[in-house]
Amino acid sequence: MEITQYSGDVSMARHPETVLAEASLVAKSVDRLVKNRPDLIQVIGGRKHPRFELLQIVASMFRVTVRIRETRPLHDPDGWEAVAEAYHVPSGQVIAVGDGMCTRDEPTWDIRPKYQWINGKREKIGEEPVTSHQRRSMAQTRACSKALRLALGWVLGLAGYEATAAEEMPDEPAAAPQVRRKSQRSQHQQTEPETTDTISAYQQKMLWAAARGRGLTDAQVAEILEVHGYKKTADIRQSDYDRIMQAITTAPLAEKEQFDLAGEDPMEEARR
Repeated sequence: MEITQYSGDVSMARHPETVLAEASLVAKSVDRLVKNRPDLIQVIGGRKHPRFELLQIVASMFRVTVRIRETRPLHDPDGWEAVAEAYHVPSGQVIAVGDGMCTRDEPTWDIRPKYQWINGKREKIGEEPVTSHQRRSMAQTRACSKALRLALGWVLGLAGYEATAAEEMPDEPAAAPQVRRKSQRSQHQQTEPETTDTISAYQQKMLWAAARGRGLTDAQVAEILEVHGYKKTADIRQSDYDRIMQAITTAPLAEKEQFDLAGEDPMEEARR
């Protein structure tokens, strides 16, 4: 095999202080955002990992976005593999490529609890297999998050977060439910489990904003919710929020959204 040596000069495009100043400004903004939106990170093994949504926010500040290049099925083990590329919107230049997999050998992507609404309450009635399209969607999400992480993960590092997205990390065993002690005004009062684990009104708005951004109709959103065992966003549990957001953000774009992004500023689009 013939090896061709590069004879050109490696030079800096911009002054290092300028690059670090911009990255530090973004890192500080991210830190403030996470304090108001703690759901944008997930603590795994004591480390703070960003969710895919946070990587998208950081990328938009640099006018970078991500797209799927290829998705292909796997047979051993059964699942999907996807390849994504992060690119600079104004120039269209690809700056990073990432791949991701989701297969049935992951316990949470093989069998999941099945829920049903009984007398107005969402109750577990058994288990059901995870569908192929759900694994396909997660493979795409992981590929996209890896591409953005390779391009801009170092910026999150400046803010004190891990570069690897939570979606790329293996699942941890479920933690024991937390309990909250009542006031000690009465000696007959005992501990009770914390039951307020549904998503906030702000998170509901984020889900609908993401759906509108993808051009999804109310019927399409309802279908996604039904797949995850819900009839309305107000009942979504925190543990399911990330998966539903992933399903929405990776849903196919409506035809009216298939425009040329080359001249669009993602920050300007986000402000509309």
